[in-house]
Amino acid sequence: MNAAKELFEKIKAVFNEPIAPPAAPAAPVVAPVTLAAKTYKLKDGTEVSISQAGDVIAPGDSVTVGGLVPAEGVIILEDGTAIAVDATGRVVSVEIPPPVTTDLANEPAGPTLEQRIATLETILANQAQATALAAEERAEATGAFAAQVTQTQKHEKTITDLFELVEMLVKEPSADPVTLTGAKKEKFDKLNDKEARQARMAEHMKKQKALS
Repeated sequence: MNAAKELFEKIKAVFNEPIAPPAAPAAPVVAPVTLAAKTYKLKDGTEVSISQAGDVIAPGDSVTVGGLVPAEGVIILEDGTAIAVDATGRVVSVEIPPPVTTDLANEPAGPTLEQRIATLETILANQAQATALAAEERAEATGAFAAQVTQTQKHEKTITDLFELVEMLVKEPSADPVTLTGAKKEKFDKLNDKEARQARMAEHMKKQKALS
């Protein structure tokens, strides 16, 4: 086996090692919702604990009365708030009584219908913006992953082609130049040039392996 073929077999063994596929993009992290327990009282003084997601009682909150899950039905707090719960203690609906005032003229006016609509539109716009941003981040991560896979496939194809070319060159016959003369010696000199090119190609493939 000549030197070029030995070199080729060593390089081929290096490139035959499996290449680990690129890691898939990580899924976006969603922050968990923290429920804060607040204590209320019924009209008879019994304490009611409600685990709330927000500042006010809302459907989905969890209710316990005296440390136990209440029966399905309606609970009336001492301020008159009516809370409907299901069999698991989850709030189904909340009805807040209107405020009792003695002097309506001095009471501050509540938000108008236009103000409520404007607030709702702001909330919806913020939610739409957050959804669009999350979709954009997922698209960017997916695009980067696809580009990495394509680049890896290109490197693998280039390495395969180089191996095929070097293997053809290694199979070229060689002879002792001392026993050759004339045209045969000239042909042998050209083959020696090929071996030099093979060595350069092997060095090039090492650099390609390092880049990939």
